[in-house]
Amino acid sequence: MTRAASRLPLSKRYPPMELVIPRVPVTANAAAQMHWAARGREREAWSMEIRAQTTPGPWFYAKREDSEKLRAAVEIEVTRKRRQDPDNAVASVKRLVDALKGQGWLVDDSSAWLDLKVTEVVGKVPRTVIRWRILETVT
Repeated sequence: MTRAASRLPLSKRYPPMELVIPRVPVTANAAAQMHWAARGREREAWSMEIRAQTTPGPWFYAKREDSEKLRAAVEIEVTRKRRQDPDNAVASVKRLVDALKGQGWLVDDSSAWLDLKVTEVVGKVPRTVIRWRILETVT
């Protein structure tokens, strides 16, 4: 990173991202009944979808002093034929959030590093929209 770029606010250095993926996460109930290897394949499938549309995230390149300040807001909008309960909707995106972390778009998936919002929309065409942005934090 150049010297001038390092003086920019974090939100300017790491602009917002939006991904549209033509699949939806498996429900939390279905994931609970899956074999552990099948859950791993599901997480890897999400990683491949994210990798196909982006470059590695900022935490692969961030300096240590930056990574200590980087908190992300992620909005995940899932279009399904039927809505789930709100707690199941959040639980169903676990493998997707793990994939974002693995690709360097999140420092960690704990609430200290991630502001997560999951919404579900009823529609005929299943898809997942991921909106990611940096939250400015003061340390």
